[in-house]
Amino acid sequence: MFALLVITAAVVYFMTGEERARALRWIKIRLRGAQDGAHSVATLVREPLHDTLRQRTPWAIVTPALIGINIAVFASMLMGTTPIASPDTLVQYGGNFGPRTTNGEWGRLITAVFVHSNGLALVINLAALVSVGLLLERLVGHLTFLAVYVGAGALANLVSLSTSLTHVSTGASAAVFGLYGLLLASWAYGTVQQATTTVRLAAVKRIAPIALVFASYHFLTDHLGQAAENTGLVAGFMTGVVVGRYVRYRRPPARTVGLTMANAAAMVVIAAIPLRGVSDVRPVLANVVAAEDRIASNYDQAVKGFTRGHVSAKVLTAVIDEKIAPELEATRLQLATLQNVPPEHRPLVAAAETYLRMRKESWRLRKTALTKGDSAMLRAAEHAERASLEALSMIRPGA
Repeated sequence: MFALLVITAAVVYFMTGEERARALRWIKIRLRGAQDGAHSVATLVREPLHDTLRQRTPWAIVTPALIGINIAVFASMLMGTTPIASPDTLVQYGGNFGPRTTNGEWGRLITAVFVHSNGLALVINLAALVSVGLLLERLVGHLTFLAVYVGAGALANLVSLSTSLTHVSTGASAAVFGLYGLLLASWAYGTVQQATTTVRLAAVKRIAPIALVFASYHFLTDHLGQAAENTGLVAGFMTGVVVGRYVRYRRPPARTVGLTMANAAAMVVIAAIPLRGVSDVRPVLANVVAAEDRIASNYDQAVKGFTRGHVSAKVLTAVIDEKIAPELEATRLQLATLQNVPPEHRPLVAAAETYLRMRKESWRLRKTALTKGDSAMLRAAEHAERASLEALSMIRPGA
């Protein structure tokens, strides 16, 4: 683009005044011809659809409202103190996260649709929403439009949840894909019925460039996942198959839309049952790491006193019995309460169990070595300690 601008500027600079005048007249003629052609196309092709939109739904209300909610949520995230792309920030503002969603916060399947992790994703999603929404909402009505948007988004987030229980999924991409599915179904009905009062090829061509950018961006990124976005597209198309036959004549009846959404909600409930009660292992793993840090600090202080002659070996064994062993046991009991651990976190839980087992053994050997003055047993205790700390090193990033 820059090279083209430079070359054009050079050509204009070296043209004579008469050549510039001829070029300007040629551009005016071409622009007038394009304008006349666009007017004739609008008169012959677009006008019946425009009449339908004006008579059926004069104003789009839901589309601007959805845009406003998305922008408001993103602005609130920008004004926060934590990084906007942080998983904690996304979960705080309603992101879809397995351990939270499956433990009674099922509304996250919907709220996640309005949360975005970066500005580019927000702009692309809203541009696609505007291009398809201002046409489709007026064609099918506010209720159908909103039902498809929310329903496709919720179904997609459930699929994302079943794909990965620990990934925080956000964004409106699947909901917009649902609208594209509804648009395609409406276009298919209009083509088969040869209707001029529903979506026609000219309207699809106008929307296609933004749709192509939108689809390409989400194909190359992974904010929600291809499986979830495909679910949104299919959900919108299937809804369009049910309600599309009405679009030629009128807005789809509320009863038909309600029954369709009720079936979709039933599918969500049935699919969500196996996912209930997923454990969030991160706080427990954080407690394991914190317990080790406290134990090491307490024992190091006691050892310093021992090396200076202020503390006896008997006091060191008392520290192990009275402070270290009870804390390890309390941590083990807390870890044992975890149920329905996500597959991604099971290796971390196994590492935590290995750490606790080897750490308990290392302190037992150390106590015996201190009591008997056995240097060989002390070396065995150090070997068990190294094994336990290796297991702990696997836990720290996950915690």
